[in-house]
Amino acid sequence: MALITRGDIPLSQDPSARYLPWLLGIMCYFAVLATVGAVTSHRLAARWDFALGSVVTVQLPAAEPGIDDTREMEQAIRMMRALPGLVRLQRVDPAESAHLLAPWLGPDLVRDLPLPRLFDLHFEHPPTSALAPFENRLAELYPGVSVDAHSQWMGHVAKLTRAVEAMGLTVLALVMGASGIAVVFAVRTSVSIHREVIAILHLIGARDGYIASEFQAHVLKMALRGGIVGALLALGTLAAMAALLDPDAVRGPGLLDTAIGGLPGDVLDWALIAAAPLLVAFVAWIAARYSVMAALRRFNP
Repeated sequence: MALITRGDIPLSQDPSARYLPWLLGIMCYFAVLATVGAVTSHRLAARWDFALGSVVTVQLPAAEPGIDDTREMEQAIRMMRALPGLVRLQRVDPAESAHLLAPWLGPDLVRDLPLPRLFDLHFEHPPTSALAPFENRLAELYPGVSVDAHSQWMGHVAKLTRAVEAMGLTVLALVMGASGIAVVFAVRTSVSIHREVIAILHLIGARDGYIASEFQAHVLKMALRGGIVGALLALGTLAAMAALLDPDAVRGPGLLDTAIGGLPGDVLDWALIAAAPLLVAFVAWIAARYSVMAALRRFNP
């Protein structure tokens, strides 16, 4: 019943009808961006926790000139393959390593620099206790070997993404609270403006729930109108951000990839994002109900 606009009270002539849709549209804009930030951070944290936590980099010292260490290298590779839970062993191409170092050291220096031999070990699950004894045994063959599980810097990245996720949820909660407060003040003003009409409706038998439903329908209509505009502006902002980060960002409908791992492309992610303006409208609808009922109780001694 509360979703049907009856029109017994001329609410469309209120001052709130002019500014409240824009205010709620701005709230929906920030709600969508905050939801995107929270969802993206959550997905990135989960992806990096698994991807980086299950990859170990083994760095063997560069071969000394004139020394053939083929037998030691084969033994080291056998030791790597014997690690429990190993799925794939991949040796990093020296040319790729040189290409990564060239912008920092210069191509001439990289060409003459003895580069260490790198191996990427992919595990089914993040390895834990097996790495320390493995590194000790490997150090007997290659003193100065380095086994990096990425745990230290990965922990900092995970904390950062979790902090961004928490910030997004906090902003979303603040947006909901601000939307409710704005609706409460707007509805109270509207009730005061239409006090005489409400009194006449009471005289002809209208109940408080009936009157509140009219305000709810009016606020819901304005919230949805502003929410559509705010959501479209938020999507435009996301598209502009993706285009700035990567000119080839738009690769398909519903998927915007960026340099940091991609904006949400999953159906569930976009469903959560689409629910943000609906949540703002629902909060406005509930706030209108309670504010009108509270104002009407003051009218009725």
